[in-house]
This record gives sequence, structure tokens and C-alpha cells, in this order.
Amino acid sequence: MSNYFKKNIELLKSRTPAAERLTESLPESLVVKSAPTGEVTVYYNSILIHSAYDPQKEGRAFANKVSAGSRVCLYGFGLGYHIGPLLERIGPGGFLLAIELNADLLSAAMTLRDQSEILRSDRFQLIFGTDEGKVAAEIAEHMARLQEGHDQALEVMFHPPSFKCIPPEFPRLCNSLEVLL
Repeated sequence: MSNYFKKNIELLKSRTPAAERLTESLPESLVVKSAPTGEVTVYYNSILIHSAYDPQKEGRAFANKVSAGSRVCLYGFGLGYHIGPLLERIGPGGFLLAIELNADLLSAAMTLRDQSEILRSDRFQLIFGTDEGKVAAEIAEHMARLQEGHDQALEVMFHPPSFKCIPPEFPRLCNSLEVLL
């Protein structure tokens, strides 16, 4: 099992100050498995986060839902298999705002996979935090910025397995996201 945590976390901290709360130790609720393709996937509280067979292929299929130039608000970073393909798909004119509220999943993503290319992209922003009020304010601020001066509607997407893993400390945000879903 590779450990990319130190490399990823330095990049993430420069964009998301709450990232300093993440740790490279994986909780017992998270089980790491190898897919036949050699990629890693995880189960979080018995929920499979990415394909057990080909997580990369699953990530590309997920990204096929968006078009070039899209501005996307996504709940669910998971292990990030769908993030790179989404950035490719939206192209240089698009933007991807990802929200991940589960510290265990985000820690796993930073530990198990090299996220450096994604985290260096100026077309990507990740919102993470542990305080519901602060996270809600950050989401509102970024959503307003995404909608400024654009005729095209903002696309809202959900990574279903990640959505099932929202921590209980975010009841109002969870309700708001369920309404959007």
C-alpha cells in the first residue's frame, strides 16, 4: 500500500486550511482492498466507495455526465477516481468545486492515491471542514462565485457512495444536499 499523504497534504493545506486536521492513520471503519486492475478501493462502514473491479473505468463513466466548459459542484471526493476525469471532461473553461465532509474518506484519499495533479489544478477547489456553519458559509461563497457572470447553469452532482458517508455532525448540510439530490 502506497502512502502519498505527506505530498498530498502539503498541497491540500495550501488550499484548505482545515486539512491540517487530517491524519494518515486509517480508521478501523475503513477497509482497503485491491481491485484486479491493481488500483485500491475502500469500504467505509461496509459501503463500497469505488468499483471493486475497475475504479478508474468507473471514474471515467461518472465523468461522462458533464460537458466541456461546465461549472460543477460535486458532493463526494471519495478516493478521487472521478475527479481527474471530471477535470479532463470540463476542460480549460470549466471549474470543479468538490465538497467532502468525511475526514476518514478524505484522509484515505490523501494516503492511498497521488492527488497532486488534481490539487495543483486552478480549475479545482475542495471544501472540507469539521464545523457545519463554517463549511456552509464556504460553500455559499464558492457557489456565488461560480454563478457570477455565467449564463450556463451550474451542474450539481453527487458521488452516491460518498453521499452515504456524510458524518452525523452535518445534519443541516445533509438535509440541504438531500433536497438538491
